[in-house]
Amino acid sequence: MRRVNDGENIKKALSLYNEALEFQMRGDFERAKELYLQSLRIVETPQAHNNLANILKKEGDFESARKHYI
Repeated sequence: MRRVNDGENIKKALSLYNEALEFQMRGDFERAKELYLQSLRIVETPQAHNNLANILKKEGDFESARKHYI
């Protein structure tokens, strides 16, 4: 897992994660996936990986989901 000490990057990743969570709760899984992936490109977190995996699993993409479950 990547570790980033840059506070601005962490804030950006958290903002993207929170936005993704909102879209996921509203049922907009495509937008949520995009945002989780953007967040993970900045800082990898177990929560973002897990939530992304849950969406992928729900969509039937078990192979991709497996890669994100930590």
